[in-house]
This record gives sequence, structure tokens and C-alpha cells, in this order.
Amino acid sequence: MRLSQFVLSRAMMDQARHLREIFQAALGSVQTSNLIQTSVKLKTSEESGKQTLTIVDRSFELKKPVYIIGFGKAVFAMASELLNVLGDKVERGILTIPAGTHEVSKMALGTKKEQLFAEKFEVFEGAYHNLPDEYAMKGAKKIYDLVESLDYDDVLIVLISGGGSALLPLPKEGVTLDEKILLTRELFNRGAGIFEVNCVRKKLSIFKGGGLARIAYPAKVYSLILSDVVGDSLDIIASGPTAPHVASQCMNVLSVLNKYELLDGLSRNLKTVVSHEETQETTASTLRVFRNVKNFVIGNNSLACTAAAQKAQKLGYYADVVTTRIDGKVPDVAEFYLEIVKYFKYKSRPIIAINQYQDLLDSMVMVAFEKMKYSRVGDPLCLIFGGEPTIVVGGKKGKGGRNMHLALELAMILEGDDSEGIYFLSCGTDGIDGPTDMAGAIAPVGLTPEEKEQAKPFLENCDTYNYFKEKKPDYLIRTGHTGTNVMDIHILIITGKAI
Repeated sequence: MRLSQFVLSRAMMDQARHLREIFQAALGSVQTSNLIQTSVKLKTSEESGKQTLTIVDRSFELKKPVYIIGFGKAVFAMASELLNVLGDKVERGILTIPAGTHEVSKMALGTKKEQLFAEKFEVFEGAYHNLPDEYAMKGAKKIYDLVESLDYDDVLIVLISGGGSALLPLPKEGVTLDEKILLTRELFNRGAGIFEVNCVRKKLSIFKGGGLARIAYPAKVYSLILSDVVGDSLDIIASGPTAPHVASQCMNVLSVLNKYELLDGLSRNLKTVVSHEETQETTASTLRVFRNVKNFVIGNNSLACTAAAQKAQKLGYYADVVTTRIDGKVPDVAEFYLEIVKYFKYKSRPIIAINQYQDLLDSMVMVAFEKMKYSRVGDPLCLIFGGEPTIVVGGKKGKGGRNMHLALELAMILEGDDSEGIYFLSCGTDGIDGPTDMAGAIAPVGLTPEEKEQAKPFLENCDTYNYFKEKKPDYLIRTGHTGTNVMDIHILIITGKAI
């Protein structure tokens, strides 16, 4: 008995190391310094002296120094690398970044670079727990003043990453910041997805839904974007400050608020704002504004997932990216992964999840399943998934995040032989899972019935952080703020399967 426990412990240690290495490879692929270096170039013509700014596959002549604004979890690192590229072509910049990250970010610059950075950029911290606050709004007001002052020949580079919605709060007339904070918090707590939340945010904000682009007009606006939403929808990432509102991308805001039973509790002024008719933007003035805007997605979840699969292959797994569109409720996502486990372990069992959780799947899933049929007998599998599930906060509302919750949820429903040879990691690429200092966790697969009974209250009270801290601390994944954010990565390793 002791020997078998030792063997299982060693196996778990090996697989846990692999899970961590695969996740680190995903993070490395979307580090902002690398993304900026490969996406942005500045060249000076030896003959004419003209300077050309190239972003991805587009080139623009620079006649004047550029202005830079940024909002999100990754924009400090983005701005730092952009300063390396542009040097004295940077006139002035303003950034709003997550609370508690400024000092750590400055330390990475070095003394000489820190001084230069401070000369060019004003930095504001805010959005505690990823919710808008007065500190973020102070930075947003500064950004408004800068952007509004720009003229025709000016160039504005906008840096956007995950967390940008909360870090650029400037409510419309008739909406208070407190109202916006309360409504955003309640939407998240009741399980609203990011598409739903950001559709509501767009109705409440001056900047969102293309508002920033309108304020900046007639300046030229070039946005460098790290996508943290499923499908990389430009009008949903950070609530689309430099993208035209697309009505078909958003549910009717009143329907969203009704769905989560929030409409009746709104103030009179707030009801007036959210009831304003939503239309597709096709007017001549709107088209003119957005002709001056170029949006570039330079990093996304797909890039991170691909790097994870490549690392897994180097470690000896038959690996594939199944989908980057995971966006259901956490318990449903856990059931979906359970059915995938059953399919690859036994083959004879139907994948009922394909019908039951169709919203979690796209054609990529079936393609991956077909490819996996031809893997060699005995090859361990490593399936990579990306996206951003949601969680309904209930019970006593403890401390946790969707990734830790998903890891524990899956461990709870894996029974008997289903759990043998199964290893799973769920982590946020920003390094922060909910209001905690963890990126996520490895699923504690193989829990005894007694251990599952002990774990139930933690799940019911959304207190998974304290569960792992007390019961399974070695399963926690801590990276600190990563300086990037491209949604979550889920890694499923299956070492025992039938072909």
C-alpha cells in the first residue's frame, strides 16, 4: 500500500511539473515585450529622413511625435517596450494599471530606464479586484483631457489589454461611479459573461463603444490590443473604446439586466441611460471617425494555447489545441471535461457533452477528436483549451476564483477509474484568479469520499482559495502579475487511454 502510494505521488509530481511547464510556455508566448518587438518597427529613410512606423503589416509616415495612452493589466510592459522602439518620438503618455502593480513594474525597468519612463509617462493605479473605482477614474479623466486636445496631424497609440474596462471608467451623464461599480459587481456575481457585462458597460461609459475614437478625432489612432475575450471581438475587448459598436455582437442591454434580475433595482436616471436605443453605427460621421482608426490584435489566447501544445509535444505528449472558445458556467465546463475524459479513456461511451453543452464547442473540437483517433497506442494525451468560464457567486461568498473553482469542481465529479491517469490545470494568464494572489490550481484528482465531503462547503461558498490553502497548498499555481492577459488556459493530460 505504501509503495503504490509512493508511485502515485511520484507520478503526480511528474505530471504537475509538466502542467506547470506547459502553462509557463503559454505565458512566455504572450509576453508583451516579445509581442511589441515583433509587431512595431520604426524606420528612418537615409535619403529623405522621413520616419515610418510599421505596425504588423501596415506602415504610416510619422510627421510628429506620438502620444500614448494605455489601460489594462499588460499596458505598463507594453509601454516600456514601445518606448524602446520609439525613443524620443514619444511626446507624452498616460497609463492606468491595476492597483499594486506599479512598483513591481518599475523595478523591472532598471534605474536609467525608470527615469526616462517617468519623464514620458504618468501612471495611475486603480480597479481593485477588477472593478472600476475613483483611482482609475482619475486616470481616465487625465486620458480624456489629453485625447480631446489632439489635432489632425497628431498620432495617438492606444494600448489595450485585459482589465481595460475597469481601468477606464468615465460614466455618462446621469450615471454615478458608485452605480456603475455596484451594477458591474452584481453582474459578475450573478454569473454574467464578459460579452454581457461589456455590453452593459458600453451603455454607461463615455469612452466605451467607440467613444475614445470619437473624442480623439481627427487625430490618427493606432490601437495595439491583447485580446482577453472569446473570438477577439474588437468591440468587446475592454468594451471597444476604439472600435465601432456592433449591435449584433451585443445582447439587448435591457434583456441582460432582466436576465439577472437587476433592471427593476436601477435608479431612474440609470434606467434612462440603459434604455437608449441600440443601433448599428453606419452614419457618415461615424464612418469618418473610424477611417482614422486602425486596430491591431497583437496577442490572444490562440497564440498562448498553440505555444502550450508545442511545449507538450516536446515533453512527449500527443498534444492539440481543442478550442479557445470555452465560455460556459464553471460546473458545465467541468462536466464537459469529464465527458472528454470518458471518451478518450473508453471510446465506447458517447460524448453527451456535445449535445448537452453545445455552447462550449465549435468545429475545432470535432476536428481535434478525429485527429486524436489516430494517435499511437499508449501515447499520453495533452489537450489544450482556452477561454473564460463564468461562475455564479453564492453561499457565504468566500474567497476564490473561477480557475481554482473549476479545478476543484472537476476533481469532485471524477469517480473511480475515470480519475486514474488524469491531470488537469486551470489558470488565468494574468496570474490573478479572482481577488487572490494565485493564477489558479491543479485539480486534486483522486479525492476520497471523505475528502469530497470536506470540500463541498468550500465549493458551495465559492471559497476555493481557502480550500487549496488549507487542504492542498501544493496544487496552487502562483505566478504573480504576469504583465499579460489573454484569458484562461486549461490543460488536460490523459495518461491512461484505450484506442
